[in-house]
Amino acid sequence: MFNAINKKILINIFSILFLFNFLLADPTDGCELGEGEIFLTTSGDVLYNIPTDIAGYQFNVDGATASGASGGESQSAGFTVSAGGSTVLAFSFTGATVSTDCGLLTTLSLNGEATGLSGLVFSDAAAATINVSYYSGGGDDCASGVYDCAGVCDGTSVEDCSGVCGGDAVVGGCDEQCGSTAEVDECGVCGGDGTSCGDDGGDDGSAVTDGCDLPMDTIHLLGNGDVIYHVPTDIAGYQFNIDGATASGASGGESQSAGFTVSAGGSTVLAFSFTGATVSTDCGLLTTLSLNGEATGLSGLVFSDAAAATIPVEYFAGDGGDDGTADDGGTTGGDTGGMDDGGMDDGGDDECLLDCPGIDPTWIDAEISEIDDIYALCNFVMTLSISSPEGTCLDDCDVETLESGADIQATCDDCLQEQNCEDVEWDSDPSVDSGCDLPNNNLYLSNDGEVFYNSDTDIAGFQFDVDGTSVNGADGGDAAAAGFSVSAGGST
Repeated sequence: MFNAINKKILINIFSILFLFNFLLADPTDGCELGEGEIFLTTSGDVLYNIPTDIAGYQFNVDGATASGASGGESQSAGFTVSAGGSTVLAFSFTGATVSTDCGLLTTLSLNGEATGLSGLVFSDAAAATINVSYYSGGGDDCASGVYDCAGVCDGTSVEDCSGVCGGDAVVGGCDEQCGSTAEVDECGVCGGDGTSCGDDGGDDGSAVTDGCDLPMDTIHLLGNGDVIYHVPTDIAGYQFNIDGATASGASGGESQSAGFTVSAGGSTVLAFSFTGATVSTDCGLLTTLSLNGEATGLSGLVFSDAAAATIPVEYFAGDGGDDGTADDGGTTGGDTGGMDDGGMDDGGDDECLLDCPGIDPTWIDAEISEIDDIYALCNFVMTLSISSPEGTCLDDCDVETLESGADIQATCDDCLQEQNCEDVEWDSDPSVDSGCDLPNNNLYLSNDGEVFYNSDTDIAGFQFDVDGTSVNGADGGDAAAAGFSVSAGGST
């Protein structure tokens, strides 16, 4: 009898302990959360239960940093997820949404032991805010359901200007930046060291300090991290790379005034608006970067207007010229411009070819169809290093000449293999069988949907519009081999 009573008591105790362990255990599935809640597991899984379709989100990782994000419903929806430092930003270029009510949102690659998520910003397809809170565990006894940035019910903690919950950083200084104590020096320069007054009049590349002094459709990075611009087209979003340094943050300028979300992590800066707002001021300060290192400029410029069309923006190198990092108007969208049965050149100065051994001077400005020995011409053209002209006889040739030469070279490559160069219709576009058939820093879209490229610079990201049709997917190629996430939808 006594043993039976003890056994029953023990069973009740174990049942109660099991129930407490169940109630206090962290959730392992987003559908276990309350509606409007998210939770970060120790393995980096971001779980969620949000019955509203999600068009974009942003949050901070507390106590750790993230070097990447992948998987989950974000990847299934084709979202672009940017994870750098303590900030995670996700959205879709195509307007797609996460429509599954609960589950795994994404998985973070964490550096350190995260304590939770804060600074939660979730938006629906109409750019309206979705109320989302962080799961605090053990059941929700907060009557109001309102938590501060520290996760305290009805708490008063707020994030300071640097994104620290309960922090004391404030906007200050003559540059009106977070935590700044910069003062105007005797030369009238904010944050200056007083040496610019004694400038000898020479232009060291930093003479321009106001975006409105730049040439039209250019941007420039100042030594203090200011990105100044002169772009008379309303800007709906932009992306660029920082050369020679990295950025830990970005703030201020017309981007902040327009309500843009600016993500700066590593060497890449990405900015857009959840609400569809644009930077409509023609020139001035675009944003200010918090730089780590001495930056030498900006490259990989991608600027878009409200219709998702590309704005041709170049980097101003400080001498009024183009440093070559922006789009040079090369071949895109499958159009090589044709060859119009003209001479060796379709608009450039083809006399530069006279420096190349083996050329017949009579070929200059002659119509290709009238050249007697077309095989001699083709054999000569195939010896030219058109894709890498530096240090060759093509050093003095302009872009137009090189592009025309690439067209002729591609056509000659085809006809020499078929041994029918005398039957070539020189006014038709040549075939491009690989990126190596292209001039340097050019793209080409084949009829089969293959995007060929020739670039002498390592590519960290890309964006382009497809003219005349729409795209429902993209895969393969060097982008897939490099582990890129390629989002293709509509014409972008």
